[in-house]
Amino acid sequence: MKTLKLFTLMICSFSLLASYAFASSLDGSEPLLCSIIDVVECSYDRECINGEASSVNLPYFVKVDVADKTIRVPQAEDDSRVTKIQMVTHIDGKLLLQGAEHGFEGEDDAVGWTMSIDEDDGRMIFSASREKAGFIIFGACTQP
Repeated sequence: MKTLKLFTLMICSFSLLASYAFASSLDGSEPLLCSIIDVVECSYDRECINGEASSVNLPYFVKVDVADKTIRVPQAEDDSRVTKIQMVTHIDGKLLLQGAEHGFEGEDDAVGWTMSIDEDDGRMIFSASREKAGFIIFGACTQP
């Protein structure tokens, strides 16, 4: 009976340690790899479009590096697909990141964005807005 109690206690302890280690790895202290699962794009001149990443010219994966304050496409060979993180905060178990970017050269399409990552399970929501369109991106993040 003592052996069974000891074994049960060990299993519970390992489970708690494993869940703590998993949760702490999604707090931005280490780089994260995030998958883009579903995208909703809405604009003034048409109805909203639901699709996957490629339907709106997005990659399927992005690397989030809070220490470096960047979000980048892992496969990109240059810095053309990198955005700077301007604000980082933790609220109610969420890692919140925010930023803003100038539009493309010659176009007035600056964008502001917010990314929320659940520190427990890695669920991710990214929202972005510009003058005539908005995006909501659903995905998941993990430690690579």
